[in-house]
Amino acid sequence: MTRACLLLLIALLPMPAFAQGVPRAQAENFLTSLQRGQVGPAYEKLFQGSNIGGNQAQSIARATQATLTPLGRVLGYELVREENFGASLSRLVYLLKSERHVTVWQFYFYRPANRWFVAEVNMSEKFQELAPKK
Repeated sequence: MTRACLLLLIALLPMPAFAQGVPRAQAENFLTSLQRGQVGPAYEKLFQGSNIGGNQAQSIARATQATLTPLGRVLGYELVREENFGASLSRLVYLLKSERHVTVWQFYFYRPANRWFVAEVNMSEKFQELAPKK
């Protein structure tokens, strides 16, 4: 019995590391960091392994901070839609709820081989962004 429990524990150990690589976990880790007010570090982690970095990433982080600050404290987020375009592209749409307004976030994740990374992220205050793309 003890051996079976040990084998089960060993089998489950890699799962959190794997979960970090899937699009939904990456997007939700990012949104949780925004909720904590950690805009710069949130983007640094989100953009790891992507072609977005350097000045472009800093510019996006500054624009995000400028948009979110007047909206008040971030209260949480909700997944609205998850769409897959084949096996290599995934689109996640979230609402980021703040005290004074809600923003719509779209994340596009690409998997060319065996690893997902963010290919595009968009934030908008326009509700038409909630429409499906399929």
